[in-house]
Amino acid sequence: MAAADGLKVRKSPDPRHSRIKMLLDQYWAEENPAIPSLPWGAADAGALGQFLRANPKLAVEAVERCLRNRLRSEDHAPAERVHRWIGDLLRYSSGPLNRFKQPARGSALAAEASVGTYRPGMSYKTDDEPCKPLRDVMSAAWQDRVIRLHHSRSQELTDLELQFLKEENLL
Repeated sequence: MAAADGLKVRKSPDPRHSRIKMLLDQYWAEENPAIPSLPWGAADAGALGQFLRANPKLAVEAVERCLRNRLRSEDHAPAERVHRWIGDLLRYSSGPLNRFKQPARGSALAAEASVGTYRPGMSYKTDDEPCKPLRDVMSAAWQDRVIRLHHSRSQELTDLELQFLKEENLL
């Protein structure tokens, strides 16, 4: 945009940008404790700016919720640069995702449904059969993530996560 005297006029920065950058720093510290700080460059800042322009009414709290859900998801590799995934952040708005990029329901039935072995009406267990411990039905990645979240005490855990910690005598 050019002013009447030929100088460019810059738009004022989006006030959400710095607040979300701070949330991304916190997210990075949780997701990658061995890497001291969030790698941040022009590509990352530009991708965040583009994300905010594409979602002008998106509240910072919604972004924070999505980041919490992404932290608890199994569908991504830690230490991925922000510019590679920020455009898809809203996929986590409803909750964490499993390794198949589907909602992680936290139950063995949902896990079976996601890979096609569960059939509606099929009995998962008989009444006389004891329930399997969560260690036997949940992925190792999920178990590691729950233990890491418990040790960091950074967020509230779901009932299923708390049940797992109790079964493992960590509570």
